[in-house]
Amino acid sequence: MSPHAEPAREPGVEDAIRRRLGRRSIALVGLMGAGKTSVGRRLALRLGLPFRDADHEIEAAAGMPISDIFAAYGEPYFRDGERRVIARLLQDGPQVLGTGGGAFMSEETRSRIAETGLSVWLKADLDTLMRRVRKRSNRPLLKTPDPEGTMRQLMSAREPVYALADLTVESREAPHERVVQEIVHALDAWLSEEETRLTVLSHPTAREPGLGGPSTPRAPAVGDAAPEPDSTNVHVPLGDRAYDILIGRGRLDEAGWRAKALGARAAAIVADETVAARYAERLAGILGRHDLRTSIVTVPPGESSKSYAMLARVCDAILEARIERGDLVIALGGGVVGDLAGFAAAVVRRGMRFIQVPTTLLAQVDSSVGGKTGINSTFGKNLVGAFHQPSLVIADTALLDTLPPR
Repeated sequence: MSPHAEPAREPGVEDAIRRRLGRRSIALVGLMGAGKTSVGRRLALRLGLPFRDADHEIEAAAGMPISDIFAAYGEPYFRDGERRVIARLLQDGPQVLGTGGGAFMSEETRSRIAETGLSVWLKADLDTLMRRVRKRSNRPLLKTPDPEGTMRQLMSAREPVYALADLTVESREAPHERVVQEIVHALDAWLSEEETRLTVLSHPTAREPGLGGPSTPRAPAVGDAAPEPDSTNVHVPLGDRAYDILIGRGRLDEAGWRAKALGARAAAIVADETVAARYAERLAGILGRHDLRTSIVTVPPGESSKSYAMLARVCDAILEARIERGDLVIALGGGVVGDLAGFAAAVVRRGMRFIQVPTTLLAQVDSSVGGKTGINSTFGKNLVGAFHQPSLVIADTALLDTLPPR
């Protein structure tokens, strides 16, 4: 297949997305140059929905380009009009809506999008953004002596807010159709998980064997409900190595659609024997509901597992399970497993993506974040390893319930 050919479509996925969306819109957010218009047009065509560009609507209403609006009336005037235009457009769903780079910074606009649609952050690194914006000279915010420095400031200020979006998809230097495919995967997974949550909340017995749910025994319903209102996401801004930390009770249930949104088809769950007995099958079930093939790799509990011998065993088990480079390694456990599984992910197939699912307090607040992975040597602790950032951290505080109070 040509590298620029459109990836194969999954039969019926577009129909399923439209059905689950109902009257809601898909709002694309992100910095200038992220591809909201070019990707948005193709996404709308793929889903059979209309595409609306908020900036174009503003220009049509004002009868002048946005750069002239900025020059004549200033940014506050433009932002006020932008809020009103987006509020009007969101009443016409379902649609794909491309928003301006600063639109999502408005709390009012974020609330309206949350009420009437789904938000997708098209996230791009600095080099990609600058290559794209240099092709056009009508970016009023970049008309400064140092456009790249201005873009860095915008990224620093805006990315923590963009991270509040429902979904994040990398907008990289690749055919637009490939980015569209990843958005479709992410939407399908998110909406499917939402449908499952609503079904469970409406029919709490649906999961019991013999009542229409899966017959496989499941772990106690730790985190099975929708995430608590006080859950939060923390974005770690590291350019193309950036990732999110999901914090709160019930976040483990998001592992399936989030892994699917990363484009994985399979996952190796690495856990120590104690944690595996409690949570590994449950996590495998969550991933399986999103058609991810799983393999469970167990190691003995304790610091002794951070050894050359155990690293070789974990690496071989990942390879034996046919976990490919585009798939995932999931570290399910405390700091020992996080270090060991993360290091295995750093070296197997010359580097794989991995997800940290910390199950101890120290791992949730410290060792699962920062990308430090490694094993011990006879010469000391953690002397062999690599800095390998996770693609996601799921700190489900409900997993701490089984720990002693101390």
